[in-house]
Amino acid sequence: EITSEMIWDIFFTEYILETPFKLIDFKTSPASRKTDKEKITASIEVDGRVRTISAQGNGPISAFIEGIRKEFGLKFSLEDFGQNTRSATSKAEASAYVELKLPDGNSFYGCGIDTSITVAPIKAVLSAINKMKK
Repeated sequence: EITSEMIWDIFFTEYILETPFKLIDFKTSPASRKTDKEKITASIEVDGRVRTISAQGNGPISAFIEGIRKEFGLKFSLEDFGQNTRSATSKAEASAYVELKLPDGNSFYGCGIDTSITVAPIKAVLSAINKMKK
């Protein structure tokens, strides 16, 4: 008999990957009152070293993608993004899902779960990148 615990174990093994890229810290702020741009600063641990990226974009996800592509020389585009809430209580968590596409047409899917609706998609992007790097 398959239990919900078994399903969660499979899900976490497949999608909640924290190597080689692991999110240590993430901050977002408006880049300017005159534009709709947002600025992000993120600390990412890669192979035991913490690297900090900063970037601007139309929102925190686009800024993060711009920063991580530039910092690590990655070539991919965000093809799809979705987000849901896992609970309606005060302990709610956001689940975010992304599809990243490489120039050769291959896609990688990632998922991120966090209490922050801003951080969950960042973790999803890193999950997909980690699957690319496997």
